[in-house]
Amino acid sequence: MSAFVSALIESIPYIQKFRDKTVVIKLGGSLADSPEGRRAILQDIVLLSLVGMKMVLVHGGGKEISARLDKMGIETEFVGGYRVTGDAAITEVEMVLTGRINTELTLLLNNGGIKAVGISGKDGGWLEATKKLVVDGDIGHVGEVATVDPTLINLLMSGGYTPIISPIGHDKDGKTFNLNADDVASAVATAVGAEKLILMTDVNGVYKNFPDPASFVSKLNLEEAKEILKTVKGGMIPKLTCAVNAIESGVHSVHLLNGSTPHSLLVEVFSDSGIGTMIER
Repeated sequence: MSAFVSALIESIPYIQKFRDKTVVIKLGGSLADSPEGRRAILQDIVLLSLVGMKMVLVHGGGKEISARLDKMGIETEFVGGYRVTGDAAITEVEMVLTGRINTELTLLLNNGGIKAVGISGKDGGWLEATKKLVVDGDIGHVGEVATVDPTLINLLMSGGYTPIISPIGHDKDGKTFNLNADDVASAVATAVGAEKLILMTDVNGVYKNFPDPASFVSKLNLEEAKEILKTVKGGMIPKLTCAVNAIESGVHSVHLLNGSTPHSLLVEVFSDSGIGTMIER
């Protein structure tokens, strides 16, 4: 009981500090594919909202997209490390992201006690994209964030709603693009002036020499993050790049943490020691 009370008391200054502040959370694709992990994270999000934080959730859905394309007999091809997304594939990608995962997350949050609205970048035309170009060939409907108009997101938050964002954008000609959810989360955090950007991953955070536990780094400033970015490998490269870009664009802090650790979100936000890696100016 004393440990529980101590944890509550420790959380008080953080609740006071972040009340009415905006927090953007990116839910990784593999975590979105796990019902158990999804429910635990959404419980944390509900609590953060109930203590007064303004939440924005951006999700991925890589595993479900792969499974859907296999089921539909659409062959998966990679060029330059990117999934080629043709006309048939983008229809299925949008169906999985916007039509299934987004609606399920929205329902779970509403059932959890907070008002949520699911949107994609097409709703209100707020997320404009450009075609991603790679030297090795054409990768189809894979895009990059061009501009973010935060009007719709801010309108929802001002009305007491939590926006749940599917990373589907469009270009000026109305063409649909699948966007990297980390990039969308970073761009949204910048556009809405977020206090925090939290990237939920499948690893504990940043390691100087992954997976050596002795090389884990719990806190970095911007310059240190840039130095480590020169040496990290694999999936941490785009996440750390997003973190650096967000900090340089005005976001106060970025957190990378393991969403499969129960209630890691609450521990990271409401405790002195945290549980993941925090990057700040």
